[in-house]
Amino acid sequence: MSMKISTPTAIVLVLLLVVSVVFAVLSLRAEVTIDAYGDTRSTTVWAWTVEDALSAAGISITAGDVVTPPLDSRVPDDGRIKIEAAFWAFITADGEVQSLWTTERVPARLLEAAKISLSEGDALLWNGRPVAADDTLPEGETVSLQVVRGTAITLDDAGPVQHFTSGAATLGEALWAQGITLHDGDQLDPAFETPLRGGEISATLRRSFPVTVREKDGELQVRVLADTVGEALLQAGVPLQGLDYSIPPEGAPIPISRTIRVVRVQEEVILETEPLPFDSLTQPLPDLELDNLQVVQVGEYGLTARRVRVRYEDGVEVARQTEDEWVAREPKPRIVGYGTKIVVRTLATAGGVIEYWRAVDVYASTYSPCHSGQDRCDEITSSGEILR
Repeated sequence: MSMKISTPTAIVLVLLLVVSVVFAVLSLRAEVTIDAYGDTRSTTVWAWTVEDALSAAGISITAGDVVTPPLDSRVPDDGRIKIEAAFWAFITADGEVQSLWTTERVPARLLEAAKISLSEGDALLWNGRPVAADDTLPEGETVSLQVVRGTAITLDDAGPVQHFTSGAATLGEALWAQGITLHDGDQLDPAFETPLRGGEISATLRRSFPVTVREKDGELQVRVLADTVGEALLQAGVPLQGLDYSIPPEGAPIPISRTIRVVRVQEEVILETEPLPFDSLTQPLPDLELDNLQVVQVGEYGLTARRVRVRYEDGVEVARQTEDEWVAREPKPRIVGYGTKIVVRTLATAGGVIEYWRAVDVYASTYSPCHSGQDRCDEITSSGEILR
């Protein structure tokens, strides 16, 4: 038995089919925003699934990339599609290197995927820099993780022995990370830069102590690790030189006050001179007339020389010592000659002509008993003699 469809009904059915097709076609049109590999763009596509939308937008997917929503999903109502690019993550741990093709950027999850566990004291490095296991690594950069196994450290710090584990690269960095303060002059054995490669290590830390070094121009405070004053001065960069000395002496132990005085000493040798007086002599001159004088030789001063060592402490003279003394030039005496030649002369006087060979000036005083300047006559002179 066959059913006969009337013409009006057929027309209605055709119209419904056309409308359905048109509606289906129109529903394929979508405004999408695609975040692909860090680049965001918006476009209009005719697609039903995410895969079709990406294909229509000209975006190809690399194996391992993560697409949200999945490729076989219907294009989301909000039109947002995100593509996370896969990359190689390299993980170095326990002497081995593992590589993962992944989109994961949380170190803890990467380690879990590589079946690597972290212990207390282990350090985790990303591209050589410390990173926390729960951090999210930035996109667009290569991921290279390194697990540095912690080193068990035993430290003797002049007190209770400390035990701790550190993933630092060197012993000095491990102490710093542990909050152990280091001062200039501290001595660590083995050295601060000793690399740590896991396992165990024992170290001894000798603490420096502050000293005050006083000099003429001021004082210096510095930390040293020394047993004697001389060692402390050498470490402080204030060594004794030449005749310098310290208080206490350089061979003495560090004083309780931890104060050292440095005295700078200098010596110089100088030459001192002093005039040497000359003598005066007389001698007869037979060719010179009696009672006359004549200089025979002019006197000259001599010269006494001394070599003197002068000591200065902090620029102040403290001692002077004569090391040698000598007569550099002998004095010459002054010589005066007196005449001994007798020359006879004549002189006419009232009593006649007389001959003489010496004339002497004589001064005489006259006395008068009644003219002595007194109010009476007196025959006694001032020397007590009786006038005659």
